[in-house]
Amino acid sequence: MNKKALWTAPFGWQESFLIILGLFCIGTLLQYVTGAFNFLLLHNPVNYIVFTALCIVCFFLSKLKNTLTNWLTSIPFSIVLMGAMLFLTLLMGLIPQLETAAHSHSLLDKLGFSIITRSWQFVLLYSLLLLSLGTLSFKRLTVWNRKNIFFFINHAGLFLALAGAGFGAGDMQRFVMYVDENQTEWRVYNENREAMELPLAITLHDFSMEFYPPKLVLIDRKTGDALPHDKPQFFQLEPKTVQGQLGGYRLEVLTYYHHAVWAGNNEYKEYDMIGSSPAAKIKAANIKTGESKTGWVTTGNMQQFVSALYLNDEHALVMTKADPKRFLSDITVITKDGEKIRTTLEVNSPLRVGSWVIYQYGYDEDLGALSNYSSFELVYDPWIYVVYCGLIMLCLGSVFLIWLGRKKL
Repeated sequence: MNKKALWTAPFGWQESFLIILGLFCIGTLLQYVTGAFNFLLLHNPVNYIVFTALCIVCFFLSKLKNTLTNWLTSIPFSIVLMGAMLFLTLLMGLIPQLETAAHSHSLLDKLGFSIITRSWQFVLLYSLLLLSLGTLSFKRLTVWNRKNIFFFINHAGLFLALAGAGFGAGDMQRFVMYVDENQTEWRVYNENREAMELPLAITLHDFSMEFYPPKLVLIDRKTGDALPHDKPQFFQLEPKTVQGQLGGYRLEVLTYYHHAVWAGNNEYKEYDMIGSSPAAKIKAANIKTGESKTGWVTTGNMQQFVSALYLNDEHALVMTKADPKRFLSDITVITKDGEKIRTTLEVNSPLRVGSWVIYQYGYDEDLGALSNYSSFELVYDPWIYVVYCGLIMLCLGSVFLIWLGRKKL
């Protein structure tokens, strides 16, 4: 059996490996010499023109029966290319990725391994992947039958999802908008701290927070450090937990108010209002001596003093700040067309308005629930619908191909 000479048609495993390895090396050299690929070059209308040109090239390649088309749509090429993309993915997981490597002098950063998705290696292999997917998708439509149609839907969906994510990077914009309560804001600031007007505005009606119950901890009165020093222990205040032990003290929760205000005479009363804070009346007894102390412990805030229970000259019992459970903003979004959308925005529950997605971003952490403003992250991504369309086609095509395969069984 005669062994096929290298670089003779049809190209197989060896040629695929060498070509992709060569592209990777070329990308690495470009990365070292010119720096990261600037996706901002692919902004509207450039990205639309390049995407259209790519589709046209894929269509005409699919109609040709030559070595290039056969190689781009071959199994050896697809597997080797997928292996190269998997290798880059592994590098992303093993090497910490940076937002930018512009001011770094590390060799890994200069070679692009700490900014994989913006490196020339990734761009070249990614472009080759799109060219292969597009050509293969159109090629399967040369013969019309159910299997080829389902195959086209599946692979064209993957093509659109990948293309939408890549070509949309140049048009994607992210801003953070700060809005005071009972105010309307439509301006943001870019990287140069220049004010920009957006085609939508946000009115903040109210900002509110919910908290988990706080914890109790023993501290060293001289240093303020939590005890024990090596591994501090905490007692979680819960409505059903009224007794426990912390260090060398037995604790008994006599009263606990999640919302309380100072009532005078060393007492607190339950009252849910702006400025209220958690408060607990604690009886702490020394396990060895039996000596006990009783008093109120509070976290305090900008309107109330912190209250601690002083057990002796060395120890005091204090309450930690309650961790935020959720924070919400009651807002109205006003579009350029005059449409008004009233909603309650919270973390992990964004609002989509056209090509904009609005996320709850933050608040004044020093003031907490008393924060008089809320911040929102606004993401503009007009290509997201192309990605969604591709993912839907990919899922439908996969289901159809599985159904067709089961039917043949």
